[in-house]
Amino acid sequence: MEKHENEDKISGFEELKNLFDHLVTQEELESNLKEIKQNVQDGIQKKPLLAVGVALGVGFLLGVILKK
Repeated sequence: MEKHENEDKISGFEELKNLFDHLVTQEELESNLKEIKQNVQDGIQKKPLLAVGVALGVGFLLGVILKK
């Protein structure tokens, strides 16, 4: 019985460790957000008309959804 309890504790610890291994640090999150922001800005500068069209389309869809 005691062996089974120890195996459960080890299994639970391993699951908890795996969860912590997948957490993102604040620095990683900030770095990722800065990279995304830069990519969006680059895309807008390269294709401004497409960016305006996407913004209009998203605004229209939100207006239709929120009006209901």
